[in-house]
Amino acid sequence: MKSELAQVRGWCTNFVKSKKVYSAECNMLHKPPNTAFLTVNIREMPPVKTARETKKNATPRLAKDLVKLHSQWESLLDQKLIHDGITLSDEVRDGILGSSDPEVDALAHRLGVAVQPRLKNVLTVLNGSPIESDRIAASQLINWSGNPAAIFPALPAVLTDDSVYVRNNASRFVSTFARELGDIDTAKLILSGMTTQLKLPFMTDRNKALSGIRGLLGKFPALTSSIDAETKSHVCHIAKTSILDNVGGVAKQLLDVLGGLNCAENVSCK
Repeated sequence: MKSELAQVRGWCTNFVKSKKVYSAECNMLHKPPNTAFLTVNIREMPPVKTARETKKNATPRLAKDLVKLHSQWESLLDQKLIHDGITLSDEVRDGILGSSDPEVDALAHRLGVAVQPRLKNVLTVLNGSPIESDRIAASQLINWSGNPAAIFPALPAVLTDDSVYVRNNASRFVSTFARELGDIDTAKLILSGMTTQLKLPFMTDRNKALSGIRGLLGKFPALTSSIDAETKSHVCHIAKTSILDNVGGVAKQLLDVLGGLNCAENVSCK
């Protein structure tokens, strides 16, 4: 099964790099022992925007050692998950996203040491760089800030980023560190961004938004009243139609948080 997964991942990677479409994203969910689900999201070229215009020589860039460490982390994760077929669990300690795997965990703590003194630069790149690959890297580097509370105020804007990868990394950060968020007003802004993300067409947007919303409502139950009927309708539709545990299954859990809605009677499924 490992070789088949690697072949599918390779095909998907080559398709994305082929440039036959403007942008594509591949995601694979492996359900042991012998089942895998593959989704390919294809994006059309968006309208030209000027919101990220910067002076030619003022584009914020990440420090080279951060870029190198981030690349090492991606390569190691790919090796463990795809080539070795190892199941990894996240472990959060001292505001850093660690791992159940000792090698990945050691690299995560190296990233923490490197990121923390440069956090201002990371956030500047995350919110201001016109270079998508830099914003993607920055949206992952915030996981090793050591101070999640300092990240949350930046996330409402990040959740509307043009890049599906940046948006998804921001929502995943919320799911991972929701317990560190102490300001309900900031939580409300983030919740608004994630309910918008939930309605986007990419499967990963839905998945990450569902988990993030569930985490926010778990920390701030009072925000349940902020979920409007349209959002409940989307959650209901996903719960009914998705066969994936990390999408439809999470939607069903979220419905329980929202009060055990009876989709057939209380919410219209679009």
